[in-house]
Amino acid sequence: MNIATQSYNEICIEIKILEECIADLRDERKLILKRMYDNSPKGVGVVDYSAERVTGGQVAMPLDQVVYRLNEIDKKIDQFVSFLEIKRDVRDRIDKIIQSSEDLDMRVVYMRDYKRLTLQVIADDLGYSYDHVKRISSRNKKLVSS
Repeated sequence: MNIATQSYNEICIEIKILEECIADLRDERKLILKRMYDNSPKGVGVVDYSAERVTGGQVAMPLDQVVYRLNEIDKKIDQFVSFLEIKRDVRDRIDKIIQSSEDLDMRVVYMRDYKRLTLQVIADDLGYSYDHVKRISSRNKKLVSS
């Protein structure tokens, strides 16, 4: 695998990781808000001191800690979203350069190795026969593996 292929693949992996991190942080944020409301006072009630005290296993988080944690999560989400936009921009610029290229070999290698498309799909997309795309692909296997 050459350095260009490796770099492009790393960018794509970083994008997936950032998307997962953002989704995880958003889920954590929802959970904290849910627990905050679950632990809120339920109104005035009477305590039955004759019954055993049973708790739900969750300790209420003080409001100042909830606010602090939510702010920290929001900061992380903003940072990850910024990184994600940068990575997507780089990937999109690379895609645009390769797609606008007149070099058929480069386009076939790009679609085969970066986009992970089958040779038949590549042939259909580019408007060439499967056999022609297969020859180009075979000829360029050496370039990608070096």
